Amino acid sequence: MAGTLQRISNFCDGVRCSMAMLILNNIFGNTWRGAADPDKYPENSEEFWTMAIKDIKMFNPGFLFVAETYWNLEKTMQGLGFDYTSDKVLYDKLKTTVPLKLWSPHCRFDDAAKIGAVYRKIGRGEGNQDIWSR
Repeated sequence: MAGTLQRISNFCDGVRCSMAMLILNNIFGNTWRGAADPDKYPENSEEFWTMAIKDIKMFNPGFLFVAETYWNLEKTMQGLGFDYTSDKVLYDKLKTTVPLKLWSPHCRFDDAAKIGAVYRKIGRGEGNQDIWSR
């Protein structure tokens, strides 16, 4: 997969990694524990995304990584090197809430300072096939 990302980085400015959190070591291990032979497929000591992002950024420093993120893992994914993460909480609220009620602490920009750098690196789009631009 890292080789594929390396090739893609030659042709575009970045990638949006769907369901990026599913290959985190703990999530992958919990999902497949008992289904795979641990002697044949030992758990990695380093996260895939840390290695892949670091390698590609050495080759192409301006390449952007955007993670589709669920389960409140935005901070984790950004800590692994993702430039941006999706805002699943806002997306779910847009699907289920009357627009005037959306103006909640989650959506107010004056609360960004309380949340810090993670909040400023959460992308907001329309859905599963968002268009990201800088």
